[in-house]
Amino acid sequence: MEPAANSSTRTNQHCWECRRRRLICDGGVPVCTKCRTAGIVCPGYADKKPLTWLAPGRVVSRNRKPKAAATSTSLPSTTGRKKKTKDEPPAQDTSKSLYKLDLRVVPKVLDLRPKAWDIIEAAAYYNSYIYPDLKAHALGSSLFIQPVQTVTQIPLSVVHTLVSVALSHRIIQVSEGDTSLELVQPMSTSLYRHRGMAMRSIQELLGNEKTRRDIPTLVSVYLFMIAVLQQSFTPHWRVHVNGFISLLNLNGSFLTMVNESWLLRPSLMGLLITGIFANTTTRPDRQLHLTDTTAETLNLIQEHYTESFYPPVACPPALLNEIILINQLRSCDGEPSESRSSSTDPAPQLQLQLRAAETLSRIESFDPDGWAASHETLQETWLLIAKLHRAATALFCILSLQSCGILQREPSGAPELELARAKHARELFSLLEEGFSTPMVKRRMTWALVVAGVEAARAGKGVQKYIGGCLHEICRSQGLAATMVVKRVLERFWSKGGEGGWDGCWEGDEGYAFIL
Repeated sequence: MEPAANSSTRTNQHCWECRRRRLICDGGVPVCTKCRTAGIVCPGYADKKPLTWLAPGRVVSRNRKPKAAATSTSLPSTTGRKKKTKDEPPAQDTSKSLYKLDLRVVPKVLDLRPKAWDIIEAAAYYNSYIYPDLKAHALGSSLFIQPVQTVTQIPLSVVHTLVSVALSHRIIQVSEGDTSLELVQPMSTSLYRHRGMAMRSIQELLGNEKTRRDIPTLVSVYLFMIAVLQQSFTPHWRVHVNGFISLLNLNGSFLTMVNESWLLRPSLMGLLITGIFANTTTRPDRQLHLTDTTAETLNLIQEHYTESFYPPVACPPALLNEIILINQLRSCDGEPSESRSSSTDPAPQLQLQLRAAETLSRIESFDPDGWAASHETLQETWLLIAKLHRAATALFCILSLQSCGILQREPSGAPELELARAKHARELFSLLEEGFSTPMVKRRMTWALVVAGVEAARAGKGVQKYIGGCLHEICRSQGLAATMVVKRVLERFWSKGGEGGWDGCWEGDEGYAFIL
């Protein structure tokens, strides 16, 4: 960068802005002092007048119309200055129109941007940012981690949904969902435009009897549902899931489609896992049941679930089965928790307590070292994941079953139960920092942070601040809205001092789905 002291060597010592304003320029480099003080972008000292953009429709100069009586086509002489005649219009004041240009055609050029550019840019963004990040943190092969190779044979509803996913990912990373920022307003407009086009395409598919039951229609609705749940900071997830299940039932039950449609099986299993974790953050009487019985759900997990197949989930299958059984205990086949706690018959309550104690015992006896050793690679990472999920599942078992009245609450609770709760809470809190500093574990610890967040209501401000910071960072790094929704729900719960326990944290009628 040339220092200001050498500016005297230039033939033109005044910047174009100072010349326009008729000020004495100090010739500073890279900008002069007058422009910097006035907060004006200094146009510099180039030999040619710089150009500037005008507002659409604004004109500062027009071409002079040719004279009708012109008889010569020779170029005007530049050796001398032409004398001003009486009929000649006065010369323009160049000091007022300096570096101005008539750009009346520019708005038309901008309006001609092909709509396909959004699709091309979204595919490039996914392949350049989202896909490499997912692949770098994958624990194994997964059909859900694939680059975008072609969109020519993909239904328009899916194409527009994928564009909205890429745009939303960028908006959340840049602004954490604040669409009022000038930087993201164009992206936000494009996001809602493509989401609207996806909805119209889906409506056309659903309105046609020939396409209503087709696999492409089911895939379109499923992807749109997951995209909305991932992108929305106020998700109404039950409405979308119920609508998809109603559409699925036109071809048979959920269980039938999983067993018979190998094309839909990965997506349907992903929805099942989403529902399992959503039931943990939903009131017992509002749980989502995709299968008719708990036994059917356990059988599907045994046949089709692997801990490395679904990117946001790496829960060991044995612990995932225990989470399903805890949700069953909480719902107690639809019996409200108030009636269980007020029942005068001790036999059913005692039976539930025995089942809860057996479940907690199985969770505590789970061997993380043995499970991690069963993996051929990344054994240290699998060990940390196993320890996190064991501590989180055990603490979830105690907190949720105390909240619904199956296990006794403090201070009347059994001392052994309170000691177990404190033990698992300490272990979980100690594992959070190690897990958050391990990239492959960080992407799979949202549910562990949820459990720790509920317990943090009695752990103090320091723990609450740390958990909130972790959720905020996951939202920014992964471009997902779900963790920010978790943070807001937990902050509301903390402000009330943990009133209502586990179920008191999830006040909404629909509950929350955080694992997507």
